[in-house]
Amino acid sequence: MQDVTGGPESTPTAGHSLREAAGLLGVSVTTLRRRIVAGRVHAARVARPGGSAWRVYLDGRPPPPPPVEAETLASSTRATVAPIVAPLVAELAASRQAVERQAGRVAELEREFGRLSAQFQAAVADAVAARTRATALTAELERGHADRRTGPAEAPPAPMLVVTMSPGLQQGLRRAALALVITVVAAALALLLFVLPPLETFM
Repeated sequence: MQDVTGGPESTPTAGHSLREAAGLLGVSVTTLRRRIVAGRVHAARVARPGGSAWRVYLDGRPPPPPPVEAETLASSTRATVAPIVAPLVAELAASRQAVERQAGRVAELEREFGRLSAQFQAAVADAVAARTRATALTAELERGHADRRTGPAEAPPAPMLVVTMSPGLQQGLRRAALALVITVVAAALALLLFVLPPLETFM
């Protein structure tokens, strides 16, 4: 057994504490002290700022690393991972909400598009019917003019055929034209709303 004061010629301070060395040798601290006293184990007392402590030197055995408690390791892991995971979790939640809003918006646009398509088809049907009626009236007017040109010279002139559109037909034509314009404008707006992203993405 050797007492070391820490001078230039002293034994190096590297080594094991009594508890560490006893654990490596598989004996109790008391048994290790007896072996040190008997000279079977090399040890020395090393000066420290707060006093002195035993250091045991085992041939070819490095000092074990300090034990790390499981709770300390878990706390350190949480402290390291939390700043990285928290923004990712928040971003994932925001993305999920944005996707849900987009899905609702798409469904609303689909319903609006279906309604506008039905209106457009009805307006087209009204326009086709109005055109058919106008064509029939034009043909009738031309037949009247042809009959007047081919009649006998001495015959009195045939009365002029005046074709007037009934109020119902005029109103139907106006309604069809107005519905067609409204449908085209609404379809263009719906297409813009469907293509362009919602305003929340720019805020």
